[in-house]
Amino acid sequence: MLSSISVISSPNILDILPLLISSIINTYATDEEHNEVAALFSADLNDDLNKNEREKALNDTVIKVKSNSLEHALNNTSDGHQMQELLMQQMKLKNIYIHI
Repeated sequence: MLSSISVISSPNILDILPLLISSIINTYATDEEHNEVAALFSADLNDDLNKNEREKALNDTVIKVKSNSLEHALNNTSDGHQMQELLMQQMKLKNIYIHI
């Protein structure tokens, strides 16, 4: 069974969305990485996309960004415990699905 993160369509999510995006972008170290991730979030989605296509685009983007972040962290740690935690997070990432 897939884990689920439900994003409720309400003004509240729109209020915190910039903070969520900012916190994701800030996990990257270089300006180049910041710009790449920012571009992912600022890309306009085609208005012709239906709800399922928008959900898929959102999920693909979030999973790609988080996966790259975990990979970067793995490549920059020598702590065995931290490596194990990062590998567990990578495994859990496969079960995340965001509903809009």
